[in-house]
Formats: sequence, structure tokens, C-alpha cells
Amino acid sequence: VTLDGPAGKAGLQRGDIIVEIGGEKTNTVGDLRAAIAAHQVGEEVQVKIRRDGEILTLPVTLEAIPES
Repeated sequence: VTLDGPAGKAGLQRGDIIVEIGGEKTNTVGDLRAAIAAHQVGEEVQVKIRRDGEILTLPVTLEAIPES
């Protein structure tokens, strides 16, 4: 998680475990990438995370991946 990226801006922290994006469960990195790819840049998606044993839902606005 980078502080200036979409996840950091939405409040995700290092150590959070992403369990769902936009209603799609994410068990692997491949699941995570596919769930993100199913949405458009600029779209807000609900991201469920596990933090310290609790499940939280945070809105994340997707951004384009930087070229560099």
C-alpha cells in the first residue's frame, strides 16, 4: 500500500488483508487483479478488508496505474 495511491487514500494500511472487491471475493493475487480489472478507472468500489480480526468496508476510487 502506498500512501498516495488509491488504497492509501481510502484508508487501507499495511497488513490489511483484502477479502473482497466490488462483491468479488479475493483469495489470491490473481483474484485481486481480476476484480480490479472488472472495473473502470475513476469508479468507486467497495473493498472489504480484514484488520485486526475485524472486517471493514472502505470505498476506493480506482486510478490508472502509473507508467513508471
